[in-house]
Amino acid sequence: MELGNEKYQVNPHLRVIKVTENEILVKHSARSFFSKNWTDKGRTGLLGRVINHMNSQTNLQELREKGIVKHEEQEDARQLIEQLIEEKILVEADHDLVDVYYRVIQDAETPLANKRIGVIGCGQAGSRIAKQLVQSGIQHLILADDAKINNTNTVHRFLGIEPRYIQEQAPIADCLAESLQQYDLKRISTFTEDSFSKENIARVFEECDFVVAALDEYMQSILHTINEQALEAEKPWAISIFDGSEGVAGPIFIPGETGCFNEFDVQGIAAAGTLKRDVITYYDAVSAMGQPDLGIAPPPYVDVVSGQFTAGLLTYLTTGRSYLVSRAIRTDFERMSVDYEDIKRIPRCPACAPFRPFRNVFL
Repeated sequence: MELGNEKYQVNPHLRVIKVTENEILVKHSARSFFSKNWTDKGRTGLLGRVINHMNSQTNLQELREKGIVKHEEQEDARQLIEQLIEEKILVEADHDLVDVYYRVIQDAETPLANKRIGVIGCGQAGSRIAKQLVQSGIQHLILADDAKINNTNTVHRFLGIEPRYIQEQAPIADCLAESLQQYDLKRISTFTEDSFSKENIARVFEECDFVVAALDEYMQSILHTINEQALEAEKPWAISIFDGSEGVAGPIFIPGETGCFNEFDVQGIAAAGTLKRDVITYYDAVSAMGQPDLGIAPPPYVDVVSGQFTAGLLTYLTTGRSYLVSRAIRTDFERMSVDYEDIKRIPRCPACAPFRPFRNVFL
């Protein structure tokens, strides 16, 4: 690379420890996998001098003007700084810090800014997830929810929307969208009528690269409709659901590669054991309501599950891999237990089997 007048600084996500003037230790945290030792084999002391002055924003020219780098050391200093930049120990001063984190710690290759994300459901979980996504650098967002604000006090307390954007009888998706405008999004739009219909869900998939279904209740009918449209569009999606005191983060479904929601649903009911009949009756009763209610779970519970979900989603969006691919995290706050549920593929799943790639059974 060729150094210009750009200013660089030590990566804020890393701690650079000067062992001696000729050796540094670079760590992300005490137990992080990211750990590097750098040694100046020439033992000139240049490494220590440069690192000492890179905690603030500076460039090679300023280091020369301040006398940190001697005239005869200019070429060595240039090569050293280029190596530190290549190893991501130094980053551009104006670089997005979330993007820096994923590139350095997660080996990400895809920036978040160009991803188009749809969020179906803007209640407790959806409002938090949408906010976390834009805070992390997502700039294209579609929000879908039919709910309107009937009780401003409830929305103040339980949803992730700033109070000044909440208006009586206003669509919850519009209020959330207005509250997120402060993050300088390139595009944000809403669906506030028939947002859970097959046609509008299809439109969300058409306009997005990834869709999030964030419901405050386990609405089987809506989730199966989303699953159907995801398979048709061949686009990935994920669920985050709250059911009483249980929060579910994930799984991420990738059509053609992983199991679909139908397989997740079947396995979840089967795992109920002796309570299977009661669980089916409960799910049928909830789905019969037609539209999901805004959740009223204790906010700290929803924060935990939303954080689990968004962290896994961001990793997938930037790296193509995630702990939520084909896996759900079930957190039961009533018993304070956390379970990891791996989703197995059903050989003849009626929902996704027709969309699977051809495979010769004799090979």
